[in-house]
Amino acid sequence: ARLHEDITNVFFLESTLRMRTDNIFNDVNTVEDLWDALTSKEYNSFLDVFFHQTDIFGNPQVRNLTQEVFGDWGMVESYNQIQGAVRVFQTRKDSVDYNTKYTCNSKISCELCRMNEGFQSIRMFSSRPPVNPDCGTWKGRRLTESGQEEEEAEIIAFETSNETRSVERRLHIQRPELRTSFPANENADPKDGFRFWLFPSETQDQVLERLNYFRSRNFIDKDTQLLQIRMYLMNVELGRNRLEELS
Repeated sequence: ARLHEDITNVFFLESTLRMRTDNIFNDVNTVEDLWDALTSKEYNSFLDVFFHQTDIFGNPQVRNLTQEVFGDWGMVESYNQIQGAVRVFQTRKDSVDYNTKYTCNSKISCELCRMNEGFQSIRMFSSRPPVNPDCGTWKGRRLTESGQEEEEAEIIAFETSNETRSVERRLHIQRPELRTSFPANENADPKDGFRFWLFPSETQDQVLERLNYFRSRNFIDKDTQLLQIRMYLMNVELGRNRLEELS
């Protein structure tokens, strides 16, 4: 009995989060209503509840306390903090690639466009490289001293670091249910699904830019069957730490 979850504490934790989430999507009836709810910055909106980065007095919160210790970003209802990424997942009538043409205008949208994230099924990402569309008229790409595009240099550096780490032995330190919150884990979702992530380590404007990108490319359309937004929050308010799934 000592190990059993206290029902009263669990109710106080879950009911508050459910109430806030229900209020966000209570008036959603159409796809456009859903995008409006996700991209609004109004008080008690999705971005305000889960990605606000100021305290109750309007002062900026600290992103990192130290290089290894995360700060106050991703805090929800004072005592909850988002763990990992927020996953947006959908199932569709079929698993073929789909998209609406998009002209990149920033580093974030260019990276998303090159990866084709959200518009190729998880199975397609595993079996062949992502689609690399033309980046349109975006002139924000910078060149390194050698004349190499910045993004290309970053990819090479990432692949080199992976080769170095591949010979090392690492343990899986996260709990199994958190695997859907880490983009590198390909086996956490059904292979025929489509997904993208929102990151609590990014500014609210960057999160909004990601959402507007997927809205512009019609991530949700007539062929969408199920849409799920899932996140995990660590709660330290009621005794020992609790990991709460919210979807």
